[in-house]
Amino acid sequence: MRSALLVLLACFAVYGQFEQGLIVGIVSDPQNAPIAGAPVQIRSTTTNVARDVTTSTSGEYNSLPLTPGRYTVTVRMMGFKERSIRSMSA
Repeated sequence: MRSALLVLLACFAVYGQFEQGLIVGIVSDPQNAPIAGAPVQIRSTTTNVARDVTTSTSGEYNSLPLTPGRYTVTVRMMGFKERSIRSMSA
């Protein structure tokens, strides 16, 4: 019953109109091996509001819904250089 409820809720969301975006990515080392547990900060350049997420075991992250705008994505991991990507649009 729980899975049926989730499917129904997903169907309602598909028909609505939302002004939201998403930022997704993969964090990897110089040899392209995924980095699990890396802290990723997604910060709005307009409002300066930040969201912190962590990479999965496969190095993937996602921002959850964001209002449209420009964002800076920063990854800081011990043993690696900090890396930022500026002005990504959600």
